[in-house]
Amino acid sequence: MKNKYLPFVSDKAFEECIKKTMKTYEDSAVKLKSLSERNPSAILRHTKNTTDDFKALFDIYGLQLDLDSWKQYEINRAVSYGNRSSPVLFHLNLLTCVDGWDWYYSTNNSQQLRIIKNDDNTKFIDIRNFHNSSDIGTQKHIWRNFQEILKQYPDAVCYRGYIISKNHGKNINQKFTLTDKEENDNIREISGDVIYKLVTGNESALSETYHAIRLYLKENSPYMLKSTDEEILNSHQQLVFS
Repeated sequence: MKNKYLPFVSDKAFEECIKKTMKTYEDSAVKLKSLSERNPSAILRHTKNTTDDFKALFDIYGLQLDLDSWKQYEINRAVSYGNRSSPVLFHLNLLTCVDGWDWYYSTNNSQQLRIIKNDDNTKFIDIRNFHNSSDIGTQKHIWRNFQEILKQYPDAVCYRGYIISKNHGKNINQKFTLTDKEENDNIREISGDVIYKLVTGNESALSETYHAIRLYLKENSPYMLKSTDEEILNSHQQLVFS
């Protein structure tokens, strides 16, 4: 029987990845409701995530917010920050459901949380969400991980991948370098569409995944978008993935 959502993973696997991701947002929704019931003074005194008192002043005056508006702004910021890793974990979980791919475990058998590999150990991909989400320290960490992998598998190719590239650029597959002195032909960086193509063999796998997520959420989420919002998302999908 033909899969309902994606041709490269089972419907059950896809649904489990969606549910796992949405669980983090359900937890955040509970937190959002709890924080929204507090007054601005309570948010300012919030001890679990200490408020940056100086940033609060600049936010209030710079963005011209009254304290109730600032409270909602701060709550939304904190909740959004808490979910910052959820989308990329969705991609990692989904791609390790593709036949022939799995999580990478280092030589001491500890899971490298953002690296997946194929079964014959010829391709390793460190996946991040945004092209600019890795500072120089993180990039050096990725580079060191790749160097260790290439010591063990010298014929492998390691990829630094990012789902969202600058200006939604496509077909990015280029050498990844830290400095002119630190180059390796077997270490490259790739965009989201290339990640999905590399893993699935499907040219349009990334755009199909976006469409499948929308389809699943539209059919299963208790939250319904307005028709005008659906039209905006349709236009955005066409713009980004065409």
